[in-house]
Amino acid sequence: MGGLSQAQGHAQFVADIADFGMNPQAALEAPRFTKMTFAGNDVEIESRIPEDARIALKAMGHEIKVLGPFAQDVGGGQAVMRDFAGGINYGASDPRKGRRHPRADKWTVSRGGASGFEPVQSTAQTSHPN
Repeated sequence: MGGLSQAQGHAQFVADIADFGMNPQAALEAPRFTKMTFAGNDVEIESRIPEDARIALKAMGHEIKVLGPFAQDVGGGQAVMRDFAGGINYGASDPRKGRRHPRADKWTVSRGGASGFEPVQSTAQTSHPN
């Protein structure tokens, strides 16, 4: 993630965790938008953002460019979060980056819970080249 999308992507990631209670993986996978110019009302928005939200933005005067469901134009990243109380580190990788650790299906992943993060065992059934 870089350029004009970087600060916007970071703000959306932090809001997804702090305001919406998502875990790092869900926050990285959440649909995003970006503004690639300083002037004008143009906004690039992933197609996974509901159509009614896009219609409402158009009604407010925004010029919407709909991107693919996981568009690299909106950035991508990886994240690590430490649960100091539980002594667990959580890692997450954005599918927009096209990478996944070869042993990710064996790792403990996190799920947002009432107390913040509850560890759960991944049930991914994928094969990896490594």
